[in-house]
Amino acid sequence: MAPEMRQSVALLAEVQMRLEALEKKSARLHQRMELKISRQRRPHLDQRSSITKTIPGFWVTALLNHPHLSAHIDETDEDALSYMTDLEIESFKNNKLGYRIRFHFRRNPYFQNNIIMKELHLGMGGSPMSFSNPILWQRGQNLTAHSEPRKSSRGVYKTFFSWFSDHSSPGQDDVAQILKDDLYRDPLRYYLTPLWEPRENDESPEEEEEHLDRVAVDAIDVAGSDDSEQEDDDE
Repeated sequence: MAPEMRQSVALLAEVQMRLEALEKKSARLHQRMELKISRQRRPHLDQRSSITKTIPGFWVTALLNHPHLSAHIDETDEDALSYMTDLEIESFKNNKLGYRIRFHFRRNPYFQNNIIMKELHLGMGGSPMSFSNPILWQRGQNLTAHSEPRKSSRGVYKTFFSWFSDHSSPGQDDVAQILKDDLYRDPLRYYLTPLWEPRENDESPEEEEEHLDRVAVDAIDVAGSDDSEQEDDDE
């Protein structure tokens, strides 16, 4: 290599080292910010959890209304998921890349677990890995025993509980990713989906948000009127 080229390569290496140092600094700052936001988010998530537990069928409705997640839910899955009371998703701390999904259930005829959990993270070699705790099925109620993939216009899908126990392709787990990045961030959006009206082509995002606010208020009013009618009936 010519001396001029060696000098240029050496200068380029120095620049690259400075860039890599900035990338590492950025990653550390991002992690600190994520932890800070996570702590600020926690009381709101706890409050949301308390509220959703008072709404019968909240989570199964949100799951069924989601255009992608619903493809994994058959009628038997739907009945089992109707006993679901809460969903928790948390990212790992201490530089461990990954997250944990917890599904909470009340007592039901399908399995004994109060909580079933699926975890996705990077292994020692940097390869994606997943793990889930065993579902303690009631006798004769194993929903994965005879489940078969079902085809749709978007491809081949497993049933919900088969997905939960499947660890064959953790790096391509679209269901887990959608749960974490979409449904969990705004479950009310999907719970209210049937109440929405199609957005007009010229409707702005701000107008769409105002429409969602009106839908939410209407839903609350409906719930309140139902409670009032129930009280009148009791009298």
